[in-house]
Amino acid sequence: PQIELAKHYAFANSPELETAAFDRWWTTFHDPVLDSYMEQGLAAGLNIQLAQERIVEAQSLFRAAGGENRLPAQLSGNATLATSASRTAGVDTYSETGTLGATFVFDLFGGVARGIEQAGAELDAAFYNAQTTRLAYQSELVTAYIETRYYQTAINLARRSIANRQRTLRLVQARVDANVATVLESSRAEAELSLVKADLPSLQIGFESNAVRLATLLTEPSQTVIKHLQATYKGIPNPTHKFDPGVPANLLRNRPDIMSAERSLAARMAAIGVSEAALYPSLSLG
Repeated sequence: PQIELAKHYAFANSPELETAAFDRWWTTFHDPVLDSYMEQGLAAGLNIQLAQERIVEAQSLFRAAGGENRLPAQLSGNATLATSASRTAGVDTYSETGTLGATFVFDLFGGVARGIEQAGAELDAAFYNAQTTRLAYQSELVTAYIETRYYQTAINLARRSIANRQRTLRLVQARVDANVATVLESSRAEAELSLVKADLPSLQIGFESNAVRLATLLTEPSQTVIKHLQATYKGIPNPTHKFDPGVPANLLRNRPDIMSAERSLAARMAAIGVSEAALYPSLSLG
């Protein structure tokens, strides 16, 4: 059968890609604590702030390369202004000097155009890198939160199981005292209680380690986060909405890390054009 395929794959923006990193997908868990943690983390995340600053840097480089003007040439200039004052034998002397210079380079072999292309591709890559960082942070924070709630639930179940085993042991011991049960049954009940108690420290370690992981993402003291998690425990959050992943090819095209890699490749290819243009003569007016 004939299959309709997209004519353009790489470098094609889509509305899904534009909003993917800003979609509040974690709200489908309907967990107010998770929502507050996510808002706090996205606002205070150092990696996210660093990625945003790299976008600003790339925008400045794009403007410096002439990307906003799109001229087939490059214009650069400089200006200096100096003033001086001196006093000799009661006579004041003032002097002012100023220079202004400009250079207009004709883009005979496309070096300037390829430089603009390179700066534009690097700007796109910085934008997609920021989205990748944002998505990675969201995923890590939600995973740490769910893991923490899982261990809290496991601890509660283990404690309930310990209480049940202790009641069973008391009943068995009472039966042994009444010569209705054997000492073997009592020893078996004690062993089962010890097994359940042995699981509790590892579950507690799992809770505390994930709480510290969560606190690191939130840049908060671990003890503060642990107390808040214990005070707001309501079980493991579950999503109430199912997402359709769609066609795998479209899913890959909408991944910001893949788009970033494509734009980085485009920037490297444009840099080759800049180097090739430097092999040929240039024409400039000063």
